[in-house]
Order: sequence, then C-alpha cells, then structure tokens
Amino acid sequence: MTTPDADQIFSRIRKALAKLLKIPESKISLEASLKDDLGIDSVDNLDLLFAIEDGFKLKISEEKASQLRTVNDVIELIKKELSDG
Repeated sequence: MTTPDADQIFSRIRKALAKLLKIPESKISLEASLKDDLGIDSVDNLDLLFAIEDGFKLKISEEKASQLRTVNDVIELIKKELSDG
C-alpha cells in the first residue's frame, strides 16, 4: 500500500470533518482552526481522533491529539505517523 500524500490526506480529513460537523467541505481549509473556525469541541475531537485512527490505521495518543490546532496540524501529524509507522 502506498502512503497517501498531503493532498490525499487533506481530502480524506476534509470529508471526515464535513460529515462529523455537518458542514460543507468548502468551509474546511488547511488554515482553519479546529476550535475557532470549525467549532470542534472535546467530543468532536475524540470523534475526529477515532476517524483518523480508523481511516489511516494509526494509533494517535490523546496527548498528540490535544495539540492539534488547525486542519494542517492534523495532516502533518498523520504524515509523520505514517512515515514513522
């Protein structure tokens, strides 16, 4: 299996966030703040974490997940975890 590139990861995360938050994908940019722009709360954050782990077959610590501030942070973490894995 090939490792997805940043665009592929963004596409998947964008779809997951849109579904989770019930908002159009067009509202989700790389620079979007998870909390301020997208309104993610602690429950949504856990749901996002589960979606990442399930979708990318990763295990992300809650500590790492709690440091995510933007959509790009999510993508960078996934890229790092995939390359380390």
